[in-house]
Amino acid sequence: MTDSTQQYLATVQMFSDLDPDELALVSELADEVVWEVGEEAYSAGDEGSSMFAVREGVVELYGTAGGVERHFMTVRPGNVFGLLSLIDPGRRPATARVVEKTTCLRFEGARLDSLVESYPETGIKLFRALLGVLGERVRILSDQYRDTVAWNLQVTGLA
Repeated sequence: MTDSTQQYLATVQMFSDLDPDELALVSELADEVVWEVGEEAYSAGDEGSSMFAVREGVVELYGTAGGVERHFMTVRPGNVFGLLSLIDPGRRPATARVVEKTTCLRFEGARLDSLVESYPETGIKLFRALLGVLGERVRILSDQYRDTVAWNLQVTGLA
């Protein structure tokens, strides 16, 4: 990839602690993908093997509970989505839907694993960043869950 890709990656929380040489290594792993409005980057239940860094555009993440779709996160430039598949390459827990024409960098988990094996110090930085982003997302989802339960209790009169 280009120098502009490395400069962009330096602005992404997931990669912001990497030095220029490490950013160059990571940028070589990225594949650019583009989606139009309304397309899905992936659907809940799809097998996951990659994460995405939003370069331009907006992606919204949705989950379904009891047959009802619920929006739980909007991902804008400089943020990532799909990163759970890097630690658990199972089925995707959410649907990622494009709401503006979006350009992302896709990182396949297997390629990142190879980087970590070859450059363990860089891998440690990436895993710390990954855990930081996941921790932040768990807090957001916990707050949403708490608010939903409180609302349900109020609506049903059980509060």
